[in-house]
Amino acid sequence: MRRLFLCVALLWLAGCASVPKNLNPPKVSLADIEFGDFGLLEQTMVLTLRLQNPNNIDIPLDGLTTQLEVNGQTLAQGSSRERVTLPRLGEAMLRMNVTSNLSGLIKQLRLLRSGQGQQLPYLLRGQAFIPQRSEPVPFEYQGELLPQLRH
Repeated sequence: MRRLFLCVALLWLAGCASVPKNLNPPKVSLADIEFGDFGLLEQTMVLTLRLQNPNNIDIPLDGLTTQLEVNGQTLAQGSSRERVTLPRLGEAMLRMNVTSNLSGLIKQLRLLRSGQGQQLPYLLRGQAFIPQRSEPVPFEYQGELLPQLRH
């Protein structure tokens, strides 16, 4: 029994050592947005995220939370329990459901109509959860939505 406990403990320690603490965070960017269900108070969107691994080891992800801000206003947020392994120095795509509220969408539509939101800068931030790590790995990415709307 003592040997079994020792073997399990060694395997657990080996698993913890497989993901180093000085890990570079994955780069997470927005690849696509699809609109889902529209309700009176809440809307559902599907974000396709491009996850890039700048590390020289595979990174297993055990979940992700994200918040999408457009023009400095929170537009949508959500989380995913989907597991994905980012190949070393490679990338993977992840589709996740997020929700927004009607007031956030109306604010963005007003900005578009007034001409102030032609460039639609966005900020995508969140946390990636990695097994064997107690703390999530934060990420943040800035980009621009619909740049073709410029006059």
